[in-house]
Amino acid sequence: GVPDIDKWNVDRESDAAQSELDRIDADASDNGFTGTPSFAFREADGSLTPLEDTQTSQAIIDAINEQAKSAKSGNNSGNGQ
Repeated sequence: GVPDIDKWNVDRESDAAQSELDRIDADASDNGFTGTPSFAFREADGSLTPLEDTQTSQAIIDAINEQAKSAKSGNNSGNGQ
C-alpha cells in the first residue's frame, strides 16, 4: 500500500493544494498549453513555443528536427510545428 495514504487524501483536498494547481493551470494556459501531454521548445529569449501537433511520435520527431535545423542556422525562433 501507499504509506500514509490518509494524510495524502487530506492534503490533496487542501486549499494550498488547490491554489498550487490553479497557479500551474494558469501558467500552462498563459504559455499556450491546452491539454496533456504538452511539449514545447524554450526559445533563446526564454519564451516557450508549444508544439502544435503531438498526435504521433513522428510529428514530435519532425518538430524536434525542424527546431534543431533552425537553431543550427542561427534562427532560434522556430514555429513549434
